[in-house]
Amino acid sequence: MFAPFDRRLARLIAEHEALIFRPNEVDLSWDNGIYLRHRYPVLTAAHARLTWRYDLNAATNPFLLKRKGWPLGMPLSSQPDVLRDVGQVGKH
Repeated sequence: MFAPFDRRLARLIAEHEALIFRPNEVDLSWDNGIYLRHRYPVLTAAHARLTWRYDLNAATNPFLLKRKGWPLGMPLSSQPDVLRDVGQVGKH
């Protein structure tokens, strides 16, 4: 039933694991005598867990789209106090 979802999820997992477990060798062409520079950045947004970036539930996210950045990736309905207070700014 969710074949495209499963294929995309498998591809995302494979790409993420390839990024996480890729060797990060030292760049020998750069040297200042104190520090070593590595070929790849140590930490990027792509290193974040897939569960933080995607809703992995096929029923609620059938197209496997990225989260939009609401606090902690929570759906709007789970933040009623935040939504109630948004309209109250400057009305005290």
